[in-house]
Formats: sequence, structure tokens, C-alpha cells
Amino acid sequence: MHSVTGDIVNFERAFSIEGFPAKGTLHINCDNGYEAYLNNKFVGRAQLENGWQGSDLTESFVHTSGWQTVEHYDLSDLLLIGENVLEIAAANEYMGPLDNQNDGT
Repeated sequence: MHSVTGDIVNFERAFSIEGFPAKGTLHINCDNGYEAYLNNKFVGRAQLENGWQGSDLTESFVHTSGWQTVEHYDLSDLLLIGENVLEIAAANEYMGPLDNQNDGT
């Protein structure tokens, strides 16, 4: 992930549950923002506005504040017996040139 010019990184994790899943919770935080899906169903997002994935990743789409808190999502109704897939798209805000420094400084 690039710290100045902004970037989107996708994470995916498959896991299996034997037997009936009684309950599950996702605890998540991301600097700057994220959108999470479990088994192709929307779980939640934070610090992102609609259209963020096709945006320039500036403050109007990816917020610079608010990422310091951890969000909690109840996954109980989304968990399946057997194979499950958690997907997270994470965004780093585009900061632009900082004091005429090169990207990444």
C-alpha cells in the first residue's frame, strides 16, 4: 500500500466451520478505510463514501480521521456450515505532494 499516493488492497481468507455456526463476530480497524464481505454478503465499512473504489481516493471518498476505533460486526446470520470466505477491500487516502517531497517520504 502506498502511503502518499493512495492505494486499494484486497484481502481474502477462506475458512471452514464444522457443524452449525452458533455465532461469530468480526472486529476490524483499518487506516484509512475498509469494506468487508462474508460469503459475498456486505458486512460493513468505515471511513469510506459511496463510489470510493472508482475515485481518486481523496478525503471526499476516503476519510483521514475516524480510523482509530475498532468496529464490531455480528456475523452470526452470514456464517455457513463448511466453507466461508471473508473479503476485505482496504483503502489508503491519497495525500498528494507533501511540502514538495517525493512520493513516499
